[in-house]
Amino acid sequence: MTDKIRSSENRKMIAFASVIAVIAFARILLNPLGDLDELWNYDMSRAVVLGYIPYRDYNRVQTPLFALINALPLLIRMSLMTYRITCAVILTVMMTLLHKAVSKDSCGGFAMVLVTLCMIFTYTVTYNTLFLLFALGVYLLLIRPSTDKRNLLAGALCVCAALSRQTSGGFLLLFVLVIIAVSKDGNRRRGILMYLTGAFIPCLIFLGYLLVTDSFYDFWRCCLFSLFAFGGEASAFQLSSVPFLEIAAAGIICDIVLIRRRDKNAAVHLCLGIPVLLTVLPIFDDAHSYIAALWFLIPVSQLLWKGFKRFFTNVVMMASACAFAAVSLFIAFAGVQGYEMTADHPELTGVYADPVIVAGYRDIALINDEYEDEGYNVELISFNAVMISVIGDGEVSKFYPSTYYSVGVSDPLEYITAACADEGTVIMMPDDYETEGWQNPSGVCGYVKDHCESERTIYQFSWYK
Repeated sequence: MTDKIRSSENRKMIAFASVIAVIAFARILLNPLGDLDELWNYDMSRAVVLGYIPYRDYNRVQTPLFALINALPLLIRMSLMTYRITCAVILTVMMTLLHKAVSKDSCGGFAMVLVTLCMIFTYTVTYNTLFLLFALGVYLLLIRPSTDKRNLLAGALCVCAALSRQTSGGFLLLFVLVIIAVSKDGNRRRGILMYLTGAFIPCLIFLGYLLVTDSFYDFWRCCLFSLFAFGGEASAFQLSSVPFLEIAAAGIICDIVLIRRRDKNAAVHLCLGIPVLLTVLPIFDDAHSYIAALWFLIPVSQLLWKGFKRFFTNVVMMASACAFAAVSLFIAFAGVQGYEMTADHPELTGVYADPVIVAGYRDIALINDEYEDEGYNVELISFNAVMISVIGDGEVSKFYPSTYYSVGVSDPLEYITAACADEGTVIMMPDDYETEGWQNPSGVCGYVKDHCESERTIYQFSWYK
């Protein structure tokens, strides 16, 4: 009988995961070209495939696991669509784990309602998504009885979380260690030993990677010291984050209520929620606060189910989940109206884009090619530089490792001063630099205009020598 129940539950989980996958693939694959967060992450993954070593050859302030995972499929085919397929898989796994966490104290149908509702607000996948995937995995492990296998896996997943996002992942490593150390479930010393063993294995592998690629010191410079010396505006608050922050606040309150009712799982969830909540720092926007909202939706759903279970009949849950799924699919397909599917660019094949924008950035890339053919080094000082790096001249595009990736990690004025003083360097900068991106380091635009002369202008970009 137990085997039959387990088999039935597995079939239901596969069905739920299949529905989640359909929505995830539609939302991610049908995004029109232009999401700079997506393009920056794709560009850093393609850089790995093009032979560049993160931190040694180009700067990034995030730990590298997200870029490395996405780089693997790009070895087979270098394209934005390949990257999106990998992201859709990551999103599917993360949402499936969220479904499992919610259904622990409710039922699969109710969890599906909440997950399909959440998918309406999902439009991109980043390293924060990957971090949440590992955090959910750790949570689902810790609410199980303590075993060597559980603690070993928890340690490995915590390190993976830290390699996805160093700040939140580092705190997750510490908090899980404390939870195991104070737990009365099983042998605590053995539990700590197995947890540290599980954490040691991926750490050793990553250390070997850093040593082999000669990027050990560069890694610490970019991922640790740069956090305290960011050259641009490192923080922001956007009103779009407020609804998600309110959900997170409600979740914290629900966790406290459940803890007062002696729910041990709630105590674990709240403890692990602190590192997850750190994902909103230092940028309070919808993309970051959404991650915290997903995490704290778990205790909210638990109290909703306990208080209003009688209203959630099978018909209501089925109808609600179908309606939310339909809304997500409608948003995905409606979002590409007015765009054309790209067919004449190897990296953008199958991606919906505005052909005018693609043609414009190709023109800009061709001008950069002209300068480089003359022996100049072209520095792209623009938040939109990634569009040129990805679109290029229609072929597999160049990667610009020393441009905007470096500004913000080192002193931006020191960086731009050296570029202006170099007679072999041409600086490409937008005329609207000051308002183009809120993270653009201040003082750069004025220095370039005061110390260099504009040679040519096309669209909103000018080239300075």
